[in-house]
Amino acid sequence: MKARRIALRRFGSFTAAISVATLLAASSSLSAASADPSPGPSLPDQGSTTAPTNGELTVKDILRANPDAKQVRAGVVNIAPGVDVILPPSDGSANNARAAADICDYYYLCVWEHALVDDFGAGLGFYDCQPSGSLINLGGMRYPDGAWVGTGTSGPKWNDRISMFDNNQTPGTATYFYNYTGSSWSNVLTSYAYQRVSNLRYSPNGNINDIIDGVHVCTS
Repeated sequence: MKARRIALRRFGSFTAAISVATLLAASSSLSAASADPSPGPSLPDQGSTTAPTNGELTVKDILRANPDAKQVRAGVVNIAPGVDVILPPSDGSANNARAAADICDYYYLCVWEHALVDDFGAGLGFYDCQPSGSLINLGGMRYPDGAWVGTGTSGPKWNDRISMFDNNQTPGTATYFYNYTGSSWSNVLTSYAYQRVSNLRYSPNGNINDIIDGVHVCTS
């Protein structure tokens, strides 16, 4: 059984991936891109000072920025169907492999902004599959306040931030990670559950740290 079937029990017929045209028109929908999107992911705004820093980010910050968000458990907030924001533990165990495993629930793909040795930071948990040919565009998702594209063009984004992942979906389920090279998406890693790469500098395909722009969680 794949993650999509589990998600359907929780959210009905919501489809995680949408067309680029729909993305630009609907600010509260999950961001997605076709195989040859235009435009590509936006670059992080390194000069933004309006969003809280990673060390200051709290559940209250996320709920304040997203009125429809709901806290599902300690440090985890659902901000849209199929997507959770995951905060690192506040008890000092963020560099513990057991802590990371406990945070990423079964049926989920979890990605984090830092490697495990760097306390893995804030992250995202995905549990909806995308149709074939679609993916989740991390450049359309604001970091770190969890706000969606459409709330403003300024502020850092989730693309080019991923340094670690847990593919905790049903055994053998594939996840595809992509880099946007300026004109097209290129697959930089394919993961089959269960798999963790705790530092993407040393992935099976070499150093792909901080270059991931899109994720195809699994196929619906």
